[in-house]
Amino acid sequence: MAFIPHTKADVAAMLAAIGVSSLEEIFDRQIPQAVRLGRALELPPGKPEQPRTEHLPRIGVPTVFTQGTSDPFGTIEEVHAAAQLVAAATEIVEIAGARHDLGSKALDVPALAVDAALRLLAR
Repeated sequence: MAFIPHTKADVAAMLAAIGVSSLEEIFDRQIPQAVRLGRALELPPGKPEQPRTEHLPRIGVPTVFTQGTSDPFGTIEEVHAAAQLVAAATEIVEIAGARHDLGSKALDVPALAVDAALRLLAR
């Protein structure tokens, strides 16, 4: 089933139906200030409960995986396990210290990925 978010008009209509002007007002009415944190929770990004790897065995072309060693969405070990599922040759480019955005001040990440792809194609 697809998730279809509520429009602003939908939210406004629901709030009007219960007699409040905002979602915050609902919390204000129900949760005493004394027990509220007073700031947003600082939670790490979520990870899916199951790895999304079911399609990997159907990949029949050489594949480069580029992964940051500090990526909160997946570990290097998970990427190595995923790469083993690919039917074709693979290479993993590990970017030390990089998160999910693969940002690195010390490394030219696109060049490393292209070099890995060229090595795979030369095999």
